[in-house]
Amino acid sequence: MFDYYDYISLRDQQNIWCQLVNIILALHQYGVIHRDLKPANLLFFGPTLKVIDFGMAQDEFVGFSPHHRIGGTRPYSAPECFTGQALITPKADVWSVGAILYYLTYGNAPVFESPRPPFGALPTRSRHIQEILEHCLRPVASRRPDHQSLAQHPFTKPFKRYLK
Repeated sequence: MFDYYDYISLRDQQNIWCQLVNIILALHQYGVIHRDLKPANLLFFGPTLKVIDFGMAQDEFVGFSPHHRIGGTRPYSAPECFTGQALITPKADVWSVGAILYYLTYGNAPVFESPRPPFGALPTRSRHIQEILEHCLRPVASRRPDHQSLAQHPFTKPFKRYLK
């Protein structure tokens, strides 16, 4: 998706972010948890962002069991995708879109020395981006916002007319 990454304007970041939020809103509306959202699984068709590779996806209503595959792509998949100890919920995709926004902001994947990302250590062009990163990349899933909260965030609102 972003092999050409050198500089993405704040407006383009916001546009991509809003499309990502729209994607997870649609997936979660139908009970699908992608579990492997990452830049390599996103493609542009003109100005429209599309998600591919549903090989790790699961039905939210079936839930996670030991028979489901543990994994995803570090660091884009949520921590709970690798432990096998927590129920995988739509908030796993919230982590992933936060990790993608981190990539769009800093030009590299969000690799952290400790379980808690060092927020405030790196500057952003927008306090809204900083806030989203802090909330989406919380190690404990229950402390992350849900997809509806992301749709209501001020960074998302300028594009609200595109959200379903």
